[in-house]
Amino acid sequence: MPCYSDPPPRPWYSDPTDHRTKAVLDYFEINPKNPHEDKKRAAAAKKKLDKITEHLCHVMGQVAQHAPSLYDALHVSVRDWHTEHIKADLLRRQEQQEKLKAELTKKNALDKLTPEERRALGLV
Repeated sequence: MPCYSDPPPRPWYSDPTDHRTKAVLDYFEINPKNPHEDKKRAAAAKKKLDKITEHLCHVMGQVAQHAPSLYDALHVSVRDWHTEHIKADLLRRQEQQEKLKAELTKKNALDKLTPEERRALGLV
């Protein structure tokens, strides 16, 4: 039985000397010695990953639609990722729509108030 006071083993990506970590850092041009620069590069890397994910999702959707036998032949982890990605994307879109609807409702309600009512409510 493991001792709960022992720290868990560190994964390979937390070791800056591991060759896999170095490959990821090099790919995204991340320099662990310069955290300020890393914030800019991390934002750029996220943008890059989002674009790659968008393309991958589109390709997976096309394969699923036009070549279902090929889609079924993909590794189960790839199909599971795609299924989870579709669910997360749908949820994100629904949340965006709800947020826009709430903002529009708020704007419409505020537009009905007179300047005196806005001041009385502390909105101005």
